[in-house]
Amino acid sequence: MSHPALLPWQQRQWQAVSAALAQQKLAHALLLVGPRGAGKRHFAALLAQALLCSARTADGMPCGHCQACMLMCAGTHPDLFRLEKEEGSKVLKVDDLREFNRRVFLTPQLGNGLVGIIDPVDSLNRSSANALLKSLEEPPIGARILLVGERWMSLPATLRSRCLILRFTLPSTEAAADALGQADARHGHLLEAVRTRFCPDTPAWAEWAASLVALCGGQEDPVILAERWSRSLSERLPELLDWMQGCALDVMKIQAGAAARLTGQRAASAQLRALAASLPPQAVPELTQLTLDTRRLLDTQAKPQMLLENLLASWYQSSKSKRAAHRGQPR
Repeated sequence: MSHPALLPWQQRQWQAVSAALAQQKLAHALLLVGPRGAGKRHFAALLAQALLCSARTADGMPCGHCQACMLMCAGTHPDLFRLEKEEGSKVLKVDDLREFNRRVFLTPQLGNGLVGIIDPVDSLNRSSANALLKSLEEPPIGARILLVGERWMSLPATLRSRCLILRFTLPSTEAAADALGQADARHGHLLEAVRTRFCPDTPAWAEWAASLVALCGGQEDPVILAERWSRSLSERLPELLDWMQGCALDVMKIQAGAAARLTGQRAASAQLRALAASLPPQAVPELTQLTLDTRRLLDTQAKPQMLLENLLASWYQSSKSKRAAHRGQPR
């Protein structure tokens, strides 16, 4: 038997958790936050197994051979439960949160406590977040709640304040490649999130980047592009907006003269430099924030095409002002 492999760039977070466990001071609720591909879910799976393990090692790792570990590896541990969105739903329903609260207060069947995982916690709306507060304000003895998310700042401050926040960041390309190279046949699948992040769908990214370059060059209409993307990429819009935010960050790096370490978009580097040349530097931070806000709204509003139109129109208008200035015309 085994357990999820700790990713090399998560040593600091694990050391903090294992030290708190050894001193019996680990918080009852932990908020695991960071960008997609940072390995938050791998860490949550490893931590859940460690919390339920009957014979943790000196560094807090699960032993891998006790009854709890064997049940975890089989996916049948009775004291671990997950709350995830229903298929086709954009939010976690308040009734599901009430059932989650009920289960948190059950008596553990194996005696090592209970672990509940909510993923993604970004999917909580106001009503479901208020329902979760019940378990965070009056935590049951022996239970731990792991919240996993990316856009965690949208959560109510009352909820965030009751959690130990563990922040995860993306590793360097070199660290990710090294980890992938060292993964053996047993653990290779555990690094799939890293492969997805650092071996992305580069043909699609290059195509999206070309469309953005055309938009900012005045050859693409924002309304037409929004319609095309919302129709052809309906299932990938969250990925598209995450990618656009990465583009905006890369444009800032290029404009600041720090383009050596882009966010994993080597296949689209030429287009990124074209974007950097077509956008006024003072407008890029605002576009970055607007793209982030649009990504958040995508989970709560039913009109993605309208959101895309507004976002792309802002990119278009910013580049239009740069083109007008370049030609010496009034803006």
